[in-house]
Amino acid sequence: MKRTVITVDGNGRLSIPSNLEDLWMSENELVDMLYVTTPKLKAVIRAIYKEGMLLMSEVQQKQETSKGIWQTLYGLPMIVALCFR
Repeated sequence: MKRTVITVDGNGRLSIPSNLEDLWMSENELVDMLYVTTPKLKAVIRAIYKEGMLLMSEVQQKQETSKGIWQTLYGLPMIVALCFR
């Protein structure tokens, strides 16, 4: 799977890819983009799921980075929800 990410440059400008279907970001990429800690990010993600705003099966997937090592990726609806939290 070829995936794209949102990036923020040193001046705070966002770079959003045109192909939003392939927009999946890892926890580390979200932590860097949103300037939050990993525990805070995970707490907000849990709250979004608990409130029923989004379904895990629709906005979350796992990707194997190397043999036996997996990372969690989040889709555009989750990224938008995180930005507004």
